[in-house]
Amino acid sequence: MVLEKVTMEPSEFYICSEIKIPYSNEKNPEYVYLEPKAIRQYLFCLSPNTTEHSLNHYRGVSSIGKLDMCWRTSMGERGRLQTSPLQRMVYE
Repeated sequence: MVLEKVTMEPSEFYICSEIKIPYSNEKNPEYVYLEPKAIRQYLFCLSPNTTEHSLNHYRGVSSIGKLDMCWRTSMGERGRLQTSPLQRMVYE
């Protein structure tokens, strides 16, 4: 299987950037080739989309965005998965 795209689509309240860790066995970093039963982890950094110093209005916001993944099998079949809005846990 080839992962063609894994992205985080942030909600309107956040800015997202992917934290990339280089893998030594990648020949083409644009696509990720996965063997059967392989696992791949992705890490995204979400930052509040505000220039204010006070982040009090973010306490009630719980939606952080959606994950979007596209892949292709060895037979060329395409697949896509987009999650429903992801929620964050608010502890006070």
